[in-house]
Amino acid sequence: MFNTKKKSPSVRIPKKAINREAKKLMKKMLKKEKDKEKKQLIKERAKVKAKAQVAKKMNPGEPGPIFLDEGIKLEIMAGGFFVLALVLVAIFLSSAPIPEQIFYSLKDVFGIGV
Repeated sequence: MFNTKKKSPSVRIPKKAINREAKKLMKKMLKKEKDKEKKQLIKERAKVKAKAQVAKKMNPGEPGPIFLDEGIKLEIMAGGFFVLALVLVAIFLSSAPIPEQIFYSLKDVFGIGV
């Protein structure tokens, strides 16, 4: 009773079948590893993209090149107002009925005191 050996199975499994099953298992394992690596790559790319978006929101970046300084802007505006003033003076000093129409339309808008 104490010295009895375990008997080996009476049915022998062919070596080809064992090898075939081992290859199937190996293919499954390799496929799982590849899928795991792909998922890891996708996660890393998503992290990098999210970090870039957060950094972009936090730092809007430097403003573009300034073509017009404050002084140049003021000079351009002054020139525009000067041209507008010349046009208005030319209109009001002409003998056309346009100045009278402008005057009466302003009088209608603002009242008698104009």
